[in-house]
Amino acid sequence: MAKKGWEKEKPACPKCGSKEVIPILYGYLSKEAWEMEDAGEVEFGGLDLDNDNNPGWHCKKCGNRWK
Repeated sequence: MAKKGWEKEKPACPKCGSKEVIPILYGYLSKEAWEMEDAGEVEFGGLDLDNDNNPGWHCKKCGNRWK
């Protein structure tokens, strides 16, 4: 399976500097996305797709969420 863009280059957490970050997905998730969420590879952010203020990343180390 080809890697998605966010799997290739993850940003460091701006709060603690950790690279243990995962993307936050929004909308209706596929079965594959739910499996990734269960495995801790992504976080489900809800169904609000129209909010430009939604964070896109979650730090697994410190819990910070940012755009």
